Amino acid sequence: MDYDDLIKRLSEATKPDRGLDSEVARLVGFRRTSHNGQILWFREGSQEPVRIPNFTESIDRARELAARVQPDHVAGVTWENGKGSARIDGTPYCEAVLPAAALCMAIVHILKRRSEAT
Repeated sequence: MDYDDLIKRLSEATKPDRGLDSEVARLVGFRRTSHNGQILWFREGSQEPVRIPNFTESIDRARELAARVQPDHVAGVTWENGKGSARIDGTPYCEAVLPAAALCMAIVHILKRRSEAT
């Protein structure tokens, strides 16, 4: 997974994007399988299929994801002048047209930082 590419694509999104939602989901541990020609998604450690949340559309879904990825985090999200911005625990300020996508960018920054530390 190229974190920087995903961050760039999230920053350029002008509307909610299910493909980006899927990439974020995969990055945080959702797994995708195919069964009888149907694509199924599973949360990490679960055998029950789920629908990938609308991370790039819903600030609530993105906030819930941030809480799972970085419990007890300090974060901020704003939306003004047609742009959203977000930051979690010292990540760079992330800007996107969609506030939820900006928060997803901050989540990807957290995951990138973790991967570089290992």
